[in-house]
Amino acid sequence: MSLKMLTLGALAASALLSGCAVTNMDIAKNSSLRNHGFVVSDFRDRAFSLGSVTLADSQLTPAATHPLPGIAYVKLIRYELNKVFANDHLEDGKKPAFVVNVKISQLHFISDNGFGFMHDITHVSTLVQISDQSGTSIASFKIKPYDAGGYFYGYWHAPSWDYCRRTIPLTAIFTANVLNRLREGKALNNGTLGGEGALIFQKVDDRELGRYGIKSLSKKEIEDITGYSRQQLHDFDKPW
Repeated sequence: MSLKMLTLGALAASALLSGCAVTNMDIAKNSSLRNHGFVVSDFRDRAFSLGSVTLADSQLTPAATHPLPGIAYVKLIRYELNKVFANDHLEDGKKPAFVVNVKISQLHFISDNGFGFMHDITHVSTLVQISDQSGTSIASFKIKPYDAGGYFYGYWHAPSWDYCRRTIPLTAIFTANVLNRLREGKALNNGTLGGEGALIFQKVDDRELGRYGIKSLSKKEIEDITGYSRQQLHDFDKPW
C-alpha cells in the first residue's frame, strides 16, 4: 500500500473517531420536511415530475473548479435526473405530482491538493425546490454528493473534464433517495456520515452507483449529451 493511501486512511480514521462528518443533505432547521405529520399528509404516495434544471450565474463560465461551460453540466445533470425519474417511476403516485426544480449552485470537478480534504474533493451542490400544481413552493433541500474514490482507487487522472462521471449520477441518485423517503411519509433530517437517522451517507467511492439503473457516465455519453467532441472536451481542459 502506498504512503498516500496510508495517509488518507489515517485521515479518514481520525475524522471518524473525532466525530467529524460531511453533510450530504441539508434541511433547514425550520423546514416543514422535519415535521412527520406534514410529510405524511403532503408527500406520502405523492407523484413527482421534473421541472427546470438551472445553474447559478457564478458557475456559467469555465473556471479552475470546472473546465467545461456551465451549460454542459446542466445537460448532464438533466440527463441523469430524467433517467432516475423514469427508471424509478417517480411520476407515478396516488396523489397529483409535485414539481421538482433543481438549481446547481456549485460545481467542483478538479482536485486541488491531492490529499482528500473534503473541500477539495470533487462535488456538486444543488438546491432541490418542490412546488405544488399552482407553482407555490412547498419545501426545499440541498444535495451535495462527494466522490473521493479517485484518491483511494486511482481513477482520477487527466483530463479533468471527466471527473464529473460519478458525481453527477450520484446527484440524481441522492435526489431520488430523498423523494422516495418523502413518498414513504418519512420526515427528513440532515444526512451525515454515520449520523443517527441519516438519509444519505458520505460516499468515498462509487458503491452507490447502479441504484435505479444509474451508473457512471461514459466518456461517449459526455460527448453525446454535451454535443462536444472528444477533442473539444480536451481543449477545454487547460491549466488554470
